Amino acid sequence: MKKFIIFLLLISFCGGDIEETSEPIESTPSNNEIETTSTTTSTSTSTSTTSSTSTSTTSSTSTSTTSSTTTSTTTTTIPKEVYDKVSSLFFYEQSYLLAYNWEKEFKIVPTDEGCQERTEFFSARWSNTLSNKTIDNLEKIFSKTINEITSDDILNMTKLTIDDSFSGYYGIGYLTCLQYFDAGSGSSFWGNDYRFISNLTELRFLNCKYCELENNPEVLYSLDNLEYLMLPLYFSNLSQLYNLENLRYIDAQNSRGSCHDYYLLNNLNNLKEVHLNGSDLSSFLNQKDIENKPTLKISKSPSGKYIELVVEEGINSFLSNIKDIYYDRDYLTAVMNQLYEEIDDKYEVVIFIANQLEDDKTYAGFMKSISNNEKGIGLPIYSSAECFGSKGRLRGNAYFPSLSSFFNSKTYVRDWGEFTIMSGPLLHELLHLWGGADIIPYFQTELDKPGAGGGHFGFSTGGVLGGFDNKSLIELGNNNYQVDYFNPVGNSIETPMSDLEKYILGLLPKEDLGPIYSFIGDPIVFDKYCTKTKGEEDVFSNCFNASDKIIYTVSDFEDIFGKVQYVGKREISALVVLVTDSKVTDAEWQLLDEKVSWHISEKIIDDDGLNIFEASDGLLKLMLPKP
Repeated sequence: MKKFIIFLLLISFCGGDIEETSEPIESTPSNNEIETTSTTTSTSTSTSTTSSTSTSTTSSTSTSTTSSTTTSTTTTTIPKEVYDKVSSLFFYEQSYLLAYNWEKEFKIVPTDEGCQERTEFFSARWSNTLSNKTIDNLEKIFSKTINEITSDDILNMTKLTIDDSFSGYYGIGYLTCLQYFDAGSGSSFWGNDYRFISNLTELRFLNCKYCELENNPEVLYSLDNLEYLMLPLYFSNLSQLYNLENLRYIDAQNSRGSCHDYYLLNNLNNLKEVHLNGSDLSSFLNQKDIENKPTLKISKSPSGKYIELVVEEGINSFLSNIKDIYYDRDYLTAVMNQLYEEIDDKYEVVIFIANQLEDDKTYAGFMKSISNNEKGIGLPIYSSAECFGSKGRLRGNAYFPSLSSFFNSKTYVRDWGEFTIMSGPLLHELLHLWGGADIIPYFQTELDKPGAGGGHFGFSTGGVLGGFDNKSLIELGNNNYQVDYFNPVGNSIETPMSDLEKYILGLLPKEDLGPIYSFIGDPIVFDKYCTKTKGEEDVFSNCFNASDKIIYTVSDFEDIFGKVQYVGKREISALVVLVTDSKVTDAEWQLLDEKVSWHISEKIIDDDGLNIFEASDGLLKLMLPKP
């Protein structure tokens, strides 16, 4: 009987950020002092050389470098009144009208006439290096041709609100006299390169609520005149704004981190209000008042390898609250802090798996980013780990709604033969912790939303996290392209890690990374199997039409995000937590062990799927230290 292997195309919907908390006043040497910890994490490498001899008597020598992470913690004693002073400026209620109310009281003031001298617009116009999109935007703003724009126009352009009629942010960085800037909303402005904002040093009012500024927050650090600031969702460096001494009002709702160093905001002598609804810091400071605390029982598995998490309210209660974390972050705060009372702080990832064979969820798995200490990958350097009970080690959490969603391999028999369906999104989720497609400054995942990303490669050079293989790209003319079959948000379990995915984890030298293609369209016209484009069906190919093709190189990534440290090989430490509503049986532990073993096996498995070791060519390993 002929055997067919069919791989289930896995689409994994991945989320944004997690909430964890630890007591804001955990260790109190006296009634007037608080100990705060700052964590330094360094990556060290060890190199080993081995020689092997094959049966053809040819000797080979290989050198491998493996990264390991060392975390050191420094404890600093901060007077309690320092915390109390800044905490008195915090507001925890949800507010949708901050931008509206603050705009009403904001007034343009006379500005330094030298601000127009800082623009590079005139030199760019003289050298004929302005892009078409820049010209379109500036002509729209000034209502005159590009050659008619004068120095006085730049000086008098002090207030600007943009909308979807603009071509992104092209040219905005030339407006160096802006005092008020509303950065707009919608997919037209999604992208990770916000360096232009650092040129706008006269800004006093910035509404960036719908920016993706969380990936390079350092662009704000030069805005010394800023008074009103509306930060984007999941902004990650609130405490690092402490040098912007003129800040008065901050909307930091749903922001991440700063639980260990928020006292730095005391440096802002003019600060009046910080709005924190839905933020890590809000959950951290108010965890004693959490109403939706789960009832948990935490213990080790009989083998000592895993953690059993009994949720008395039931598995579905846990999954519902975790998936709704955007609206109820406090739940996860309670879970994580109770968990860290029972485990050592030695894990980069905590993996939660629901103890049920099947589920009815619309996702196979999702990842919550908690911290990042590595430059160059499209993520900010930040930490929410302290909000969760970790001292800085924890990088993120993964969630799988059933054992089958975590890993499944099932063979079916039909009259015409056998076929096997395999799925297992663990590697997919782990890659999100290193940013995934966020390293690409501008890319598109959804057909009708230019610039929409979310960590999946979409219509760009990709790998496990979606996208296509560069080697298969064929240009058909008239903006039509053909590539091997792919899915924008996640490819099948037989897909190896791409060069770009290896690069962001430090597994590939930058010299070995070729060009990265990103396609943009409004919309992109997708032709599955190329039926319309080529006039015949090709089940191994996809075709699409996109108006723009952007080519990125390593230099582009380094200019925006910095350099990735090459480590050669990497080991990720993880803890597996089995979420259950009753005591786990021996058979259930055995089933979990079988599924975990497939993912972490360090050998070639004869099943056509690729686990972590295989997909990375042996460069990436998942380690499970016993709790």
